[in-house]
Amino acid sequence: MITAMTVLTAEKHPNADSLWIYTLRSNLKKPVLQVCANLTNVYEAGDLVAVCQVGHDVGEFVITERRVRGALSQGMMIGVIADVTSGDDVTEACSDWDLG
Repeated sequence: MITAMTVLTAEKHPNADSLWIYTLRSNLKKPVLQVCANLTNVYEAGDLVAVCQVGHDVGEFVITERRVRGALSQGMMIGVIADVTSGDDVTEACSDWDLG
């Protein structure tokens, strides 16, 4: 599932110059996630972003919880999204996005 989530914090990864560590909140069962992401898009606290949840198929691979340079990552951020509420399933709305 791809879920709309609100960015709570954004901090530079202490072990990688090109990564950020984000904490995100939704109103689902597991309301706070930590996701590591690169510098292509840098998000700020308060941004509403689409996040691929653990278990979601993205092309030829499945999103898994893993450590990235020692920091836990629990999903994949794919971009800012509008006109939805944090916690909404936005899988269909993101169906035409290039996730490869």
